[in-house]
Amino acid sequence: MNWTPCYERLPEDDGEYLVTCSYVVHDVLRNIDHVVSYVDIRWYDSGSGWSDDTVVAWMPLPAAWDDDKVDKENDGKRIDRMDPAQSC
Repeated sequence: MNWTPCYERLPEDDGEYLVTCSYVVHDVLRNIDHVVSYVDIRWYDSGSGWSDDTVVAWMPLPAAWDDDKVDKENDGKRIDRMDPAQSC
């Protein structure tokens, strides 16, 4: 999955996407990633309610975590989410 710059093209379908927004804060350019909705050729963040043109690139969301997935780097054993040694 790769980033697509908005100047190249926009999504064909409405839905949720991972986007990078560029902001200038105290004279410093900052890029921040968000998950937002794309509806009727507009970006919209339902959490904060903004809809703007600071989105510079987008990509489809990755597949959700599969809780039944086996961790191949852990000798094929399932990761116990309750074990603090294995937590993020």
